Amino acid sequence: MQNAKRFVRSLQANGGTEILSALQRALPHIQDTERLRQVVFITDGAVGNESELFQFIEQHLQQSRLFTIGIGSAPNSFFMSEAAMMGKGTYTFIGNVAQVKQKMQNLFAKLTQPVLSDLQLLNAQDAKFYPSNIPDLYHGEPIILSYRANTIIDSLTISGALKNSPWKQTLVLQGGAKTNGLNVLWAREKITQLERYKHKSRDIQQTNRDILTTALEHHIVSSMTSLIAIDNQIIRPQALAKRAGTLPQTSTTATLRLLLSVIIGLFSLTCWLVRKRG
Repeated sequence: MQNAKRFVRSLQANGGTEILSALQRALPHIQDTERLRQVVFITDGAVGNESELFQFIEQHLQQSRLFTIGIGSAPNSFFMSEAAMMGKGTYTFIGNVAQVKQKMQNLFAKLTQPVLSDLQLLNAQDAKFYPSNIPDLYHGEPIILSYRANTIIDSLTISGALKNSPWKQTLVLQGGAKTNGLNVLWAREKITQLERYKHKSRDIQQTNRDILTTALEHHIVSSMTSLIAIDNQIIRPQALAKRAGTLPQTSTTATLRLLLSVIIGLFSLTCWLVRKRG
């Protein structure tokens, strides 16, 4: 710890957030089969060159776990959350300095209690599940997966490592029921996974087509689709619309005001003629 403190004190900040150089120093390492290596990345600066950073993390993460922490409004939340997902870790957002102590204590408490790592689904060949990169299981935090299959799945067999020892268990799926909205949840997770593929130098055009097809099928907003709201309700009285003739059909009260002005003008003219005759 003293060496780490001396290293931090020797750092000089000259402007700019050099994310890549920090990752280059932290991620490459000699394999350690006895311990789970956890890298905590903290920044209060903006994060750019996302594609380059994602590629580096994917190529050099190896068996490490990456946890990201963003402080303030400057950090790129998209990069921080996606980097943590790639690193099978979590993203912690700290809005102001007053929250640092509590949130850091919560994070480090979690890091000391890893339960299962390297999780995989063994009998899910027919199921399409997301996120495809299953994170590690930590004490007090559930893992949620969304899957879609052509046939009903009665059980799932999950394998992983429990304190560096092989672990496997079959979970019986009970109490399932047809519920509205589950297809949308699955589709959102699939689109999120497809967006991740863009950072892996895959066929971007094909990926965009897959996103478009999924979004249209499930009627959700994505990077390739938008929703348009159409209101069919008539907001003007039918009689007034007929009397307006070919006047501009705007959404303001200009038509009504024009008719009132004409009526008032005719009334004033009538009064003037009566007074003149008198």
